[in-house]
Amino acid sequence: MLSSNKNAMFRYRRTLMITALLLFLLIFATPRLLDRCFPLDLQRYQQHSLLITDRNGEWLRWYLSPDQTWRLPLQQNQLPNDYLMLLINYEDRRFYQHSGIDYRAVMRAVGQNLTRGRIISGASTLSMQTARLLMPHSRGWSGKFTELFRAWQLEHHFSKAQILQMYMQLAPMGGNLEGVTSAAYYYFNKPADKLSLAEAAWLVSLPQSPYYYHPLRYPQRAKQVRDRVLQRALEAKLISPAQYQSAVSQAVEIQVTAFPLIAPHFSDQKRAQKRNQAHQQAVIKTSLHKPLQVELEKLLQRSLYNRHPNSNLAAAIIDNHSGEYLAYVGSADFFSQARSGQVDMLQAVRSPGSALKPFITLFAFDWLNYQPATLIQDTPITADSYQPTNYDGHYQGEISLATALVRSRNVPAVRLLRMINPFRFNHHLQQQGLTLYYPPNAQPNLAVALGGVGIKGSQLLQLYRTLANCAYQNSVDEKAASNRSQRLATAQSCWQVSEILQQSQDQNGRIFWGKEPVAFKTGTAYGWRDQWLFAYTKQYSLVLWSGRADGKFAEQRASAEDLIPLLRNVLNLLPNPPRSYTPPSYPLVIRSGSLPTHLQRVNEQSIANPQRASGRSTQSAVSTAHLPLSINTPLHNSQLEFPQARDLSLQISGGKPPYLWFLNDNLIEQGFQTRYLLPINGNGSYRLVVVDSNGDSVQSDFRIRFVATPQSTPNRAKIIPATAAEPATSANAD
Repeated sequence: MLSSNKNAMFRYRRTLMITALLLFLLIFATPRLLDRCFPLDLQRYQQHSLLITDRNGEWLRWYLSPDQTWRLPLQQNQLPNDYLMLLINYEDRRFYQHSGIDYRAVMRAVGQNLTRGRIISGASTLSMQTARLLMPHSRGWSGKFTELFRAWQLEHHFSKAQILQMYMQLAPMGGNLEGVTSAAYYYFNKPADKLSLAEAAWLVSLPQSPYYYHPLRYPQRAKQVRDRVLQRALEAKLISPAQYQSAVSQAVEIQVTAFPLIAPHFSDQKRAQKRNQAHQQAVIKTSLHKPLQVELEKLLQRSLYNRHPNSNLAAAIIDNHSGEYLAYVGSADFFSQARSGQVDMLQAVRSPGSALKPFITLFAFDWLNYQPATLIQDTPITADSYQPTNYDGHYQGEISLATALVRSRNVPAVRLLRMINPFRFNHHLQQQGLTLYYPPNAQPNLAVALGGVGIKGSQLLQLYRTLANCAYQNSVDEKAASNRSQRLATAQSCWQVSEILQQSQDQNGRIFWGKEPVAFKTGTAYGWRDQWLFAYTKQYSLVLWSGRADGKFAEQRASAEDLIPLLRNVLNLLPNPPRSYTPPSYPLVIRSGSLPTHLQRVNEQSIANPQRASGRSTQSAVSTAHLPLSINTPLHNSQLEFPQARDLSLQISGGKPPYLWFLNDNLIEQGFQTRYLLPINGNGSYRLVVVDSNGDSVQSDFRIRFVATPQSTPNRAKIIPATAAEPATSANAD
């Protein structure tokens, strides 16, 4: 009998232990196991809309989320107080007391549903609703159990504030509109934390049925459900009777507002820059100043009225000190198909026309020591294969370099470019961040002076900003760069060019911003496809573009001077025009004809040499005691055969160092060395160009060919002269 009682007691204890273990597994272990096996999917919460703002946080543009929804994240410090108070009181009064599941509400709902034989009450907490918004599911019993588990997961992994933030970002607000931030802007044109009590109450009720509670469809229903939210808040003593009466007396009126689309091209640039980042930002703050951006867009749009239906305008303004954009309009009519409005014309590769002439003059001042008063011939070039003409078809004889630049004479610009050498000019601009785009197999040539090259307006604008900072010595960086080879030019040369450009004018005279004269240069591309105007003051630099984005000839044949009135209007948009102006002081500036003999006129002998246009070796423009520059190896028009990969020795002699070495138009070396080892590992055609510090250049076209030879054959190159039928090319190596 005693043994039987002991066995019964043992079985009872074992049963209790098993039951306790099962309860432990059910209550504690099972949810955690399921949590590891079925983690929360936060993709909808993470797939938010992207907001682009200006420097002060003002909205510029929204982008749809990846699932094509207007879903803007709400930061935790931006939670609207009235909305939160009404939401928790209306949807989940015990939100801060339960752990995701309100068991009292569950028991009530189960009793009601069993009594009625159908689901009429879900007892959904805000955590459960958030779980359903994150991972939509069926509304049957299985879906409800899934929702309970997901709510537990949310409470287990996130704080109450984070759960509220998820709900307020995902709550359906009609159509593809989600979240209180999106709804507050779309319906009331204000931030969520600026909502009135009545507006917040309506947005609290809207997710229950965005279609039936919409005031434009069912205004009476919208008011009834809003007043119900307010009534519960009054009963809970969260609002006073006076607040309640004031709120319910208002009609549910909405002011549907389109989402902002300001600076669309600039926003696209910033979005593309951030797209590949590991952590996708919700808000990107830019350097733009919204008031200036909006006024510039309006100004360009008004200016389109009198232009051809296929033409367009673009403009940008940058701060010289920081280099940041303050306003950027890549197209004045973003949605116009006829004007190709989707094309960002400041990023498109276009001809600059005469807009590079100031830098040709700048380098003539800086490299050749010429001065604004130095004379140059504005007469036809006859002893050369390249014979450009002036825009007006006339010639003015001997004129100063200052006059040639301010009047934008073509022939003097070509003469100067020949003196400073197109290769050297191209390389120095590349060092300054301006990429020059040439046709296939083309190389730097004299046509660059007149726009025979492609540029991006945004890059050329930054180069003009560098010129402005160099002239005014605006920044520490510019002063520090004055002793480095990477500098644009000396401050004196930059100021000489700037002072010349300040004399530019139209029929109404010179251009001023306040009391400060504005330096500017226009450029008209061939066929009137592009008209450019680059301008700068001490504080700002700006660009204007007009033309056809499709690259066709413009029906309205007008030069870029037509942009000068628009320039005056843009300058009127800039804040705080200066009330006084003091130009920089450079005591060495020469303003009269008291120049040294060799600087009084541009050297005519060097200009008359036709080989300079093709980059061949010539005598230096500035007399020197050095031997002529030449390439010793490889010989011009030679073919070198090798049995295997090796280094090819490139050797030069003569000229004045330092040298620039170009292979197939790419800079491969610069310095004082006269020998360069070129790794060769495949067949190909090459063009070697070497430029010395005088601007002289020599060229050698050669080919490399690998041939199979017996092992006993020595590793020597076999040189075969190229035939006339097979000229060497500048194609890249195979």
